[in-house]
Amino acid sequence: MNKTNKKVLVAMSGGVDSSVAAALLKRAGFDVIGGFMKLWKPSRKGFENRCCSQETERRARKVAHHLNIPFYQFNFQKEFKKRIVDYFLKEYQKGRTPNPCVVCNNKIKFGLLLEKASELDIGFLASGHYVRIRKAKNDSEKHTILKARDEKKDQSYFLWQLTQPRLKDLLFPVGDYQKSEVRDLAD
Repeated sequence: MNKTNKKVLVAMSGGVDSSVAAALLKRAGFDVIGGFMKLWKPSRKGFENRCCSQETERRARKVAHHLNIPFYQFNFQKEFKKRIVDYFLKEYQKGRTPNPCVVCNNKIKFGLLLEKASELDIGFLASGHYVRIRKAKNDSEKHTILKARDEKKDQSYFLWQLTQPRLKDLLFPVGDYQKSEVRDLAD
């Protein structure tokens, strides 16, 4: 990715954490772009997955409008079904209990969405995950995933599959805040 620009794609879910992440990055001088991932297509009438419903997309769009940032929707329904749902079902049938959130973070959020950011010449991808990254100072050092400052909200365990090349392109602005501080920033 091109690190000379300060463009960042923020994975926006319509919730307070990703909304505040976008606002913090804009305040820090980044050129922020909001992105919403459509991951799930309802299989029955009247049912909609909370993480990518029309309501959550509407809220994310509203926040992007309020912050005066561009907003894009990425349809990853087919990829999500194949890489997450089918994988989960196959593993479950074998008597294993995989964590679909870990796999989704690796394959979809910080996989496909990161690829989209790169295709759009966006330098970074950010989310509202409660986690911190210690960035390497030189090429011989590794980027390190650290627990969030708010240990009750820490989500570092969901990101253990992320590789070094991906970590260098990720930003987690709310990882240095307590949840109560994030709520206060949203008001």
